[in-house]
Amino acid sequence: MKTKLRISNEDDSHTQSNPKAKLIVEVVQGGQIQRFDRLLKKHHYLEEARPAGDFLRQVAVREGQWVGLLAWGAACYSLKDREQGICPTSR
Repeated sequence: MKTKLRISNEDDSHTQSNPKAKLIVEVVQGGQIQRFDRLLKKHHYLEEARPAGDFLRQVAVREGQWVGLLAWGAACYSLKDREQGICPTSR
């Protein structure tokens, strides 16, 4: 059976995780925000998230270890390129 990788609390290196253990999602607060942002930059394909407006950071935790990052932001009201593709005659 395959096991999932997790991010260790000590040094952010990958270690094995028990896939049957309970998964908890928590809001990231205070001093954890810097760690979250650093890990998001390191592991996300876009490298760096620049929060704009309301931005919620959450972490999935299994056996006390961070195993996933969730980032929620407000939708953009208007994107020039998107609007051009939807309605080429607008603006």
